[in-house]
Amino acid sequence: MNKIVMVYAKSEGEVTKLTAVVIADSFDRRFSPILAQNKSMGAFKICNIEILNYTFQWIAWTEIQDVILAISNDRKESLNSIVKYWRGIFDSFRLLASPNCVSVGEVIREINGRGLITSDFILIANPATFCSTDLCAQIATFKERRRDRKNVLTLLYTLSDTVKPFIVIDPITMKLLAFHHDDDSYKLEFDKKNFLEKDKSIRSDLEDTGIALCSASIASQFSDNFDFQHRDDIIRELLARISTSIFFQLIHLHLEFGICFLFEIEKIASSIDFFRILSNSYDHLDFSNIDYDDFVRGTRLIAQQWLIPFPNIVTDENYFSYPNNIFISGSLSANGDDDSKINLASVGPNVVIGRKCEIAPDVLLNASSIGEGAKIGHYLLLSLCKRSGTNISMSAIGESVLIGNSTKISCSFIGDAVSIGDKVTIEPHCVIGHVGCILRFADEKDFWFACKYHPKNGSSYADEDLQTFEDASDDELNIIERFFEEVKESMERIRGVKFSDQLIKNLILEINSSKLAYNISVDQVAYYVFLAFLHIHRDSSFADIRIISYKWKTLFTNYYKPVKNQIQALAAMEEYLSTTPNFKSLLAKTVHMFYESDIIEEDAILSWYESVDSNSSIYELVKPIVSWLKEADEEDSD
Repeated sequence: MNKIVMVYAKSEGEVTKLTAVVIADSFDRRFSPILAQNKSMGAFKICNIEILNYTFQWIAWTEIQDVILAISNDRKESLNSIVKYWRGIFDSFRLLASPNCVSVGEVIREINGRGLITSDFILIANPATFCSTDLCAQIATFKERRRDRKNVLTLLYTLSDTVKPFIVIDPITMKLLAFHHDDDSYKLEFDKKNFLEKDKSIRSDLEDTGIALCSASIASQFSDNFDFQHRDDIIRELLARISTSIFFQLIHLHLEFGICFLFEIEKIASSIDFFRILSNSYDHLDFSNIDYDDFVRGTRLIAQQWLIPFPNIVTDENYFSYPNNIFISGSLSANGDDDSKINLASVGPNVVIGRKCEIAPDVLLNASSIGEGAKIGHYLLLSLCKRSGTNISMSAIGESVLIGNSTKISCSFIGDAVSIGDKVTIEPHCVIGHVGCILRFADEKDFWFACKYHPKNGSSYADEDLQTFEDASDDELNIIERFFEEVKESMERIRGVKFSDQLIKNLILEINSSKLAYNISVDQVAYYVFLAFLHIHRDSSFADIRIISYKWKTLFTNYYKPVKNQIQALAAMEEYLSTTPNFKSLLAKTVHMFYESDIIEEDAILSWYESVDSNSSIYELVKPIVSWLKEADEEDSD
């Protein structure tokens, strides 16, 4: 195995060194069907090479020589060979194995809590993030901006020819001014006054590459906000502070003019000609895999050698390269012996075939990768004179897969060790996991593509196992009930104790521990924490509630900074009123009190009120507050 060692000339006096923080796991449950229980996403293979090998390869092209790799403790062994190899490449390579982390935010809090981030760093929150440039210009621009301490974050974006989530930037300074919603990436909220004051550029043609250049303070932001789960939570928080605090920090974009991986290649008549044309204008590629469609199309881009050199980078396995980007493992040979014969006449462009594969001579392959040990077509034939007639195009086939005769597979993802019989047609955009189930979202949203309404930790189910899904739903309800009871118990314990700030901080730690133990979402935490607060003060007067809420303000500011969490708090009041009629006389006062305390914002109240049934009692109870807020807005406009 040949190691590629790159030497960089550093200018005298240069002291700023970036650390690469790479998170090896994916917290998107859509990928569960294709990953074994103890296998990290970083160990998953694209074109028969582990994802992290591509990632570390492009990092090695940059000036970065200090790497922190974060991995869940129970998946650490799946990365042993990768870690062993790359430790010899970088000057510093630290492996952080942590238990019970279920989000990017929790991983960064764990890293920062151990004091590992002491300088500016590059965050790669998705292990399947690839780049074919050395980022020299991008890093230099970031360092120049960092001369002003307010400039704490630079996001790398690239052009796209499809509609992407909306963002607003200053076209001169490239400052990020507004960011799309977390629940609807095609919705923007923007302050009208700021919108009219400056030149703005509203863009929907830019694609996030998944690469972020961060100051060390970004890690501290995660540590200070336990409800932050994703990188985008930090972005929204920093943007919110610009208009509300004098101690604001700024975010910039760096626009890449290389071709983005996520182009809709299927709509191009000839992808080969398409990329040949683009190669005259672009010299590098940046992309991040966020769904199954990305993995399939990534196979083609890697085979087209946008990530050069491929594939003889970090593997002892040799590949023979043939025209039209056809790569065949060294253990096979085209037109070789009968046991491993591959007929190049039936192999189309952009195909990668792994070791020990047995493929019938007339199997048609196009723009696909075939995993090690796959048997396609002739392994089921009783006589070699019988034709296979199997056709596989634009698909990713896992290891040890068995595929029969006259089978059609198009634009799909087949996991390891899956068996598919004769005369089967796999429709486009199917995912067949190791248990052989075709999957889709429980709420009918698309499983194949990243959906704008789908949460990153959304769940899925198999058509063949509806009862299991229903049982799981019951279990989830029980888990939420236990979480709610634990939060109430934690609040009850400190209710009669002499107040102190440390007491509230300890309460937050207890709630977060329960959240981790039961894997509760951020929205559910916001809802049930507020509901628990109301329940333990069931017999309290409004004066008592006001005093307690003032003392517990640290708790509320911790969980209710985002507007979406504030809406959850209002929904909790609505639920509490339905079971506690005595709260009717206190509801409007309570809403107004939390508004005056800057816990619940006007936007949250108005958004929540729009969803309230106009025939319900709560609608009339809160109507005076809503009318007052709207009148104040009209006066400001005048």
